[in-house]
Order: sequence, then C-alpha cells, then structure tokens
Amino acid sequence: MTRRAILRASDAEREQVAERLRQAAMEGRLLPEELEERIGAALSARTYGELDVLVADLPVPLPLRRRPTPEARTRSRPLVAIVLVLVALSVVTSAAGAVLGGHGQDAHAWGGAPIVWLVWIALAWRFYSRRRNGAR
Repeated sequence: MTRRAILRASDAEREQVAERLRQAAMEGRLLPEELEERIGAALSARTYGELDVLVADLPVPLPLRRRPTPEARTRSRPLVAIVLVLVALSVVTSAAGAVLGGHGQDAHAWGGAPIVWLVWIALAWRFYSRRRNGAR
C-alpha cells in the first residue's frame, strides 16, 4: 500500500472525482446505475486510495488547451509592430550604408550591415524580454 492511499481526501477532491465520474458517464463509459453507485462511494470516501479505486478503470482526462485571450492578443500587437519597424529600419540603414559609404575598405571595417542588424535585434530582444517579465 502506498503512502498516498492512506492519506485523507478533502471535500474538494471527492467532488473532483465525482465530476470525473459524471464526465465518464456522459462519454458513455459508465452506465447510469454504475455512475450512481460510484458517486455515492466517492462522496463517502475518506482516503485517496478509496477515490483512486473508483476511477482506476477510466482513462486519464487530457488537459484542456488554453487559448490566448483577446487581451493577450491585443498586448502582442504592439510588439509585432515594434519588431516590424526595427526590421524596416535595419533594411533602410543597411541600404543607406551600402549606397553612401560602401566604397573602400574602411566601410566594412566593423562588418557594416551585420552590426546594424545585431543592434536592432538586441533592442528588440530587450523590449520583448522586458514585456514578458511584466515590466511596462
């Protein structure tokens, strides 16, 4: 016997098992008589062991997948706009650097366009990570 089997169950846990049994009956896994019998046993169970026996022959329910809320989608729009603006600025800056200063070896001494990209990516990363950590 495991330690969990002898631990006392709470009212909320008994109700959770009863709800799982109701769901199984709605899926056609339990007959109405069987559901009634198991719910009565669940509500009078004292330990986890008694509850576990009642659902042992039922599949484990899959976790519900959470969809992004409209609020979360609205918050991500400014971030997408910022990244798009940064990419556009990088392209314009790189093109201007190539046209205006692209002559001679000194123009690419520090790598030219890749450094501009790295600066914009670093800035975007800073804003993104700051936003994810809750800072506004």
